[in-house]
Amino acid sequence: MLVHEPDLDNLIKKFVLQNALFYNGKANSKAVLGKILAERPELRSRVQELIQLIDKSVAEVNSKSIDEKGNLTLSIKEHIAFPEILPERAKDIFSLEVTVVTTAKTKEEGLELFKLLGFPIKINHKL
Repeated sequence: MLVHEPDLDNLIKKFVLQNALFYNGKANSKAVLGKILAERPELRSRVQELIQLIDKSVAEVNSKSIDEKGNLTLSIKEHIAFPEILPERAKDIFSLEVTVVTTAKTKEEGLELFKLLGFPIKINHKL
């Protein structure tokens, strides 16, 4: 099993969140795995263990997304996922949930608003 590596956990969270933002709030495990292996090729020999960690993180992120009124909600289990936070200097680890509330009336309007605001969201017209 993979030893708890804060850098690896942060890398997984970073790519899962990026992937979810780009694809309508739903991350894809295989795409995340590809990004991680591209950045850390030494993990190729431990892919099965890595997939378990990625799937767990993807499940967390996919449980939150853009709702029917166009609001975006993301959950972050540990605040040390942000590169600005140095894990060795953090006294406590806490989670946070961020909701971007819009005045949109529908999911489609919310997606268009996020795109216009520069959020890296790919609009899928098969909503």
